[in-house]
Amino acid sequence: MVAVITILVGITLPALLQALSAGHSTRCQSNLRQIGAGLVGYTQAYRGFLPLHNDNEPVVIDAGKWWLTAQGLVVPFLRDFHVFQCPGDSGLAGQLGGPRWSSYGWNTNYYIEGKWEPPMYRNLSQVTEPSKRITFLDHTERDGGVDGNSDRPYQSAARTNPNLGLQRHNTGFNALFLDSHVEYHKISLTPTTSEENFDW
Repeated sequence: MVAVITILVGITLPALLQALSAGHSTRCQSNLRQIGAGLVGYTQAYRGFLPLHNDNEPVVIDAGKWWLTAQGLVVPFLRDFHVFQCPGDSGLAGQLGGPRWSSYGWNTNYYIEGKWEPPMYRNLSQVTEPSKRITFLDHTERDGGVDGNSDRPYQSAARTNPNLGLQRHNTGFNALFLDSHVEYHKISLTPTTSEENFDW
């Protein structure tokens, strides 16, 4: 009898874990869509400008000034800040402004017209091809921004580090684009071109 139960558990457990992971990814995508709606609300309130993300970790995070991050600036335009918390992210602080309260990083650079531009100084009307600009994505970086610490999904170093959040959903990640659509990307299928030539 024990052997039969062991066999049944061995057969069903992987399927259950995969179903759980798929459920987490679906809820994560729902979170990102709501964040996208909050971002639209922010830009409407600020004449089309994107959030002024302060990526200075010692000043902003260690001082608990969560409202100086892009995530914090979008929070007032959401019904619940918990949409910034992915169900597949086990390392969260749980409360707003904790050491790592958000599961999603703000992409602090877009490649526009031949050079890197911080989106925080941009008006939506100035950003070309918003459907190709990742805005928020799965991450675990403590300072809240995705600022070149080998954590962008198109950097080869990010593929080998399971702690960055880019492998959170069945070895892939979810991303919100500036036009408010959300996509899932398998990290093994994500291009690893140089930043200057990268395009979605």
